[in-house]
Amino acid sequence: NELVFLGDQYLRAGDCLSAQAEYKAAFELDSTNAMAATKAAKCLWQLNQSSEAINWLTKAIKADPKLIEAYTTMSDYYSQRYNYQASLQTLGRASALFPNNSEVLRGFGLLEYRRHNMKDAIGYLQRSLKLYDGDIETILLLAKSHAAIGEFQQAQNYAIRAMELDSTNNEAIVVYAKNLVQFRGFDSGLMYIKDQISKFSYTIEFRIAL
Repeated sequence: NELVFLGDQYLRAGDCLSAQAEYKAAFELDSTNAMAATKAAKCLWQLNQSSEAINWLTKAIKADPKLIEAYTTMSDYYSQRYNYQASLQTLGRASALFPNNSEVLRGFGLLEYRRHNMKDAIGYLQRSLKLYDGDIETILLLAKSHAAIGEFQQAQNYAIRAMELDSTNNEAIVVYAKNLVQFRGFDSGLMYIKDQISKFSYTIEFRIAL
């Protein structure tokens, strides 16, 4: 527990290299600590060690086959590498263990979103949202999915809903700004994101959006 706590401190400080070393050490001392292996995998992914990250997620699932986060994270990483079949298989294993689970359904939605299959993405995400209506990740994915097919009113409704749940969520603010362009024009969206930058000058997501 002390090693995991130390790893968390390094992670909060932005030092993924040191954090993953602590998480790995914690897992080596206790091979049932699936969360330590999952945290190590996430750090390794941030360090662009994608294959090693997936290996550590495999260890996490072996240590605790009921850790949903390990499955959904692995599926996420596979889909980012365009290995959609492996992503689908991973979610299939999770779905067999946890039928009708909101996190797993969101995982399917994310996979279909990355495959540019927005119809199925929206279907999975809406099912997920019915099970957990306060999940900002699902809400923002719905916003982006609707925007991708030109349904900007629905997209903006979801963006506003996300901001109502968490007014400090940077991704929600960016999605809102991009949709604002569709309603009020380019200059309006530009002014909005510039205003956010003036308020939160160290938030890099806003500068990337600009």
